Amino acid sequence: MHVTFLGALTRPNDCGIWVAAREMMKALAQHGSFEYTMELSQSQADLATLLQCRPGVRLVPEFIEQVSRFARWMDGSHPHFLSLDAIRDAAYFASLPGWSVAGQCFRSQLQKSKSDVYHAPFQELPFSPYGKGLVYVQHAHDFQPEHLPYLQTKRRLRFKRVEYAGYRRASALLVLGESVKQDAIRFAGLEPDRVFVTPYGPVELPPVSQSFRDKVRETFRLPNSFIFYPAPTRVHKNHTGLIRALAQLKNEGVLIPLVTTGKQQPHFEVVQACIAELGMYNDVIFTDYTDLPTLSALYDMAHGVVLPTLFEGGTGLPLLEAFSKGKPIAAAAVCDIPEAVGSNGALFDPLSESEIVAAVRHLWQNSSNREPPKKETIPGVNRRTWSHFARQCETAYSYALDHPR
Repeated sequence: MHVTFLGALTRPNDCGIWVAAREMMKALAQHGSFEYTMELSQSQADLATLLQCRPGVRLVPEFIEQVSRFARWMDGSHPHFLSLDAIRDAAYFASLPGWSVAGQCFRSQLQKSKSDVYHAPFQELPFSPYGKGLVYVQHAHDFQPEHLPYLQTKRRLRFKRVEYAGYRRASALLVLGESVKQDAIRFAGLEPDRVFVTPYGPVELPPVSQSFRDKVRETFRLPNSFIFYPAPTRVHKNHTGLIRALAQLKNEGVLIPLVTTGKQQPHFEVVQACIAELGMYNDVIFTDYTDLPTLSALYDMAHGVVLPTLFEGGTGLPLLEAFSKGKPIAAAAVCDIPEAVGSNGALFDPLSESEIVAAVRHLWQNSSNREPPKKETIPGVNRRTWSHFARQCETAYSYALDHPR
């Protein structure tokens, strides 16, 4: 079986296969997600390692960026006919959602490689899903707009649902958790047998020295103790809910500083307004995007990790990072987080300020006397290995070959 992984060149390995998940992380980062862990996934989730150098796996080195001028014009890049974009988009939506001239060109190029299966680790396919002779496996990272439609514009929701056409035409779909699988069945109309759960394996951040931690503390003027929330400032990450809970605790005499990393999205202005309203200027520190050593140092210095997100694609990398660092956790009871946390952390309703207050207070006052979570006590830990990820990918490839669409 020959499998072509649609990725980007990074570095060779011993078996001569150059495969990485860099492009998947780029696609996610465009939406503000996972940007601070892009380098981590680029190395840790190297599919050459995940697939354990399986024979028959090869790579389309780079996407076909130089498509024909006609394709670029038809897809909306013509400098003199931008007013026709809406007409073109409406025609695409009405006829074949997810189709484009450039996507069709890319599809034709892929077919020339004559692989048995194509692995596309993107929510948006780089090729047209329509036509015969192309058996592919695709990733679906989450269905967040369906759960939080009030945070979406009609156009954004419409574009999101266009992706479902690619899911439905995939011979197999890979998802990060059981909740995402149920969403794929519910919202995209997939048969359960075609959806394979492939949770990420253990996440290990690079070790850093005490001198480096001291430098990070000095750079960001960090307090001696703080709680940590790594997330870009998007609405569903619920920074304002956490800050309001911290303001209430401050009024009760419990001062808990917050440090948060991640790309500052347009919603950052709303978060700043919330901080100003509550007088929390000196209690919330934003570091913006950080590199991996800095991220690792912040985890090391944190008193505990709080994840108040309204939605998460599967479990979410921050939770796995917190586990790897042995940090106490208070997290929202959404998606696959409860299963992953089990008895190793406090769960709360992210829409309930009182529950956030109680969980953060408990984390702050009790975590110092608490043993860090042990690997063997984490629910489903045997499934959270890169070997399991590789096996599930291979099972999906075999299924796709037996059930081409």
